[in-house]
Amino acid sequence: MTSTAVPVPKPVRRNRSRRRWTGWLFTGPFMIVFTFTLAVPLAYAAYLSLFQDRLVGGNSFVGIANYRQAIHDPQFWQAFERVAVFLVVQVPIMLLLALCAALALDSARLRWRRCTGCRSSCRTRCRRWSPR
Repeated sequence: MTSTAVPVPKPVRRNRSRRRWTGWLFTGPFMIVFTFTLAVPLAYAAYLSLFQDRLVGGNSFVGIANYRQAIHDPQFWQAFERVAVFLVVQVPIMLLLALCAALALDSARLRWRRCTGCRSSCRTRCRRWSPR
């Protein structure tokens, strides 16, 4: 007996370059808005922090002297401590409350479930407008 090899068809590959650009087309508008509303102002603020505004003579470049002055200022460290305490206390509490609210809205046992959450209002609106 002789056996003949059956040719196996190669899988059809889509255009890889098209797939690579599809993600960028979806995220591109967000990245543009993000850059101009967050990254550019932060970079500009960092640039301005290297200068000192004087009443006479305008702005003058001082480099990191502003940062040295801030590090040696006791009010800076008091403010830093307040922000750290706020972060340690507030963030876990808000995350826990948000988790409880999300679990309650997702639960089937919640009373007045039809009045809470976007899910029920969207479902009600879709029922009203759908053909019967």
